[in-house]
Amino acid sequence: MFSKRTVIITGVIMLFAFCVIGLSLSGKRGRTSYGSGAAIYFVAPFQKGFTRLKKSVPVVIPEGVVGLVTDISTHYSKVLLLVDQNSAVDALVQRTRARGIIKGGTAGRCLFKYVLRKHDIVESDIVVSSGLDGVFPKGLRVGTVSNVTRRNSGIFQEVTVIPYVDFEKLEEVLVILNLPRYAPAYYDHFKSGVSER
Repeated sequence: MFSKRTVIITGVIMLFAFCVIGLSLSGKRGRTSYGSGAAIYFVAPFQKGFTRLKKSVPVVIPEGVVGLVTDISTHYSKVLLLVDQNSAVDALVQRTRARGIIKGGTAGRCLFKYVLRKHDIVESDIVVSSGLDGVFPKGLRVGTVSNVTRRNSGIFQEVTVIPYVDFEKLEEVLVILNLPRYAPAYYDHFKSGVSER
């Protein structure tokens, strides 16, 4: 659990910690299937003007990417989860820098789409955010490759990724404000959730 509601790191990254108050993995509460509508709801006790909370800002935990804010109200805000089929995160393989787009899949998995067949990618490779989508800073952990399929035709590989985040066990989340282009790996407060560049 985070001990402070607000964490400010050297004036570059500003993080706000909020308690998760609800979970929807299929658009309907109480169901455990993932798909369109996968979201969490967190308490936002401050006024929007004070926290500078806004739509399309990244939501993370030390383990990795959770999603991004899509709706803000007086008492709570909604987060589109990484595993939602409408989610998209520009990402790359940490080992080889092969690039693609992380999309929500099924059964809590993600699809790593548009990875060229010629690129080197294997099971257990670590996938991190690329920073090129203008939403998530570069270097945030996304997940690990669990399956790679190269078919005889087509220019892309079929890659499945297991997210680092266990979405069913979320209790608190961090919202990133003052978004930098890169996520500095040397900040002790956040290092466990950021890869080395």
